[in-house]
Amino acid sequence: MSRAADLAAGKIATLKTTAIKFTDGDASMTIADGGVVTFAAAPVGDNGGAMELVSKVTTAVTDLTALIVTLPETTDFEYLKLIINLKAETATAHRWYMLVRNTADDAFDTGASDYRYQYAYNYNNGGSSGVSQKGDVDGSAYIEFNEANTGDGSDDFETFHLHLDIYHTVGTAKHPRFNWQHGMEKRHNDTYHYNSTGSAIVGTAIAVNGIKFLKSDGAEFTNQGYTLYKVIK
Repeated sequence: MSRAADLAAGKIATLKTTAIKFTDGDASMTIADGGVVTFAAAPVGDNGGAMELVSKVTTAVTDLTALIVTLPETTDFEYLKLIINLKAETATAHRWYMLVRNTADDAFDTGASDYRYQYAYNYNNGGSSGVSQKGDVDGSAYIEFNEANTGDGSDDFETFHLHLDIYHTVGTAKHPRFNWQHGMEKRHNDTYHYNSTGSAIVGTAIAVNGIKFLKSDGAEFTNQGYTLYKVIK
């Protein structure tokens, strides 16, 4: 029998090769030493619901006054998921903000009514605690994640950890939307710890190709790392 027939019949348990090609010689995939597989073209198949890595930063970057995360402009995803960790570098009475970059002019929207947001937040200092809410549904120049002032980055309690889901950023049929979970962060002022759950919407139906994180006073901060995923349709 031929090797192909043996392989099809399951008689070859392990195939050792460095490349797989179509019958006319077109490359399909290569296998490097160590087992790393590289595809010549994007794999085709029903991958709906899978998370695909878009970009990531794993090395801390200090002394930032803004952090821009570029978003994909393809149409193969249902929504995006960002996991990010930021750390303020000074003790200032200000908060974490976000802006979106409009694909049409490649500029960040900062108009007085460009955004609407709302969130609920918990606060606790070990002796007293409570739950409250805040928002601006009449129009804002930014998206705010929490009522509390940021930490100062002196330890891991005083850092910003965010899970952000991002919707409707490609095309102009719908307003871009954001849902988030802001993990526990101790503010620098005292012993109060805060977290929040919230959502926001852009005031107009635009395409968005990037988002920007900053502190409300423009103070410096550190990007401790982020990972951006596509959730495939």
